[in-house]
Amino acid sequence: SQGGVEQRILRANPILEAFGNAKTLRNDNSSRFGRWMEVHFHTTGLHEGSVAGAFIENYLLEKSRLVTQQKNERSYHIFYQLCASPWAASLNLHGGADQYHFLAASGCTSVPTIDDAEDFDEVVEALTAMGFTQEDVQWVFSLCDAVLHLGDVKFQPIDAGEGSAIHANAQSSVDAVAMYLGSSSPVVSAALTERQVAIRGEVQHMRNNVHAATEA
Repeated sequence: SQGGVEQRILRANPILEAFGNAKTLRNDNSSRFGRWMEVHFHTTGLHEGSVAGAFIENYLLEKSRLVTQQKNERSYHIFYQLCASPWAASLNLHGGADQYHFLAASGCTSVPTIDDAEDFDEVVEALTAMGFTQEDVQWVFSLCDAVLHLGDVKFQPIDAGEGSAIHANAQSSVDAVAMYLGSSSPVVSAALTERQVAIRGEVQHMRNNVHAATEA
């Protein structure tokens, strides 16, 4: 087509794989998402038979993989790619993927058949080809960064164990989460250590204990 729609459809694959594929016990590049994608064609006129457009109508992701994986499996490729990328320093990702709980807990942060740094370059090129602005790309990677730092937030009991507070050693992680979400540390801390309960139409704020805060 004149608009290069076919190439843009193909260039979407590195992005979808980075954010939706992961290393499992059976497959180093396993697709952990489902999608319904429609491709539309011109049926008449000069461009008959060429692609007119395409869109993804439904997208279902295995979200639980973000926070936990089986032993020797990995989370989504993008997180390891970011840790191995030139963006790592600017995103405050220091020391590699094995420094972050959400990635290191499974005991597998690298795969011999995968070059995370090289794959990251392909993702950035694809994002540019798909029309993402530099600001869009920065925001997407900042969200990924927030996820990784969120996994390192720990809690300590207060009020005889009935409530919780951010552990002193985890405040830097909360600060990072807040910065990359465009929020503030007190707002993030409250969101993690409190829950809202509606009682007879009135919203009450109640403290989470350590277990509830960790689950949240």
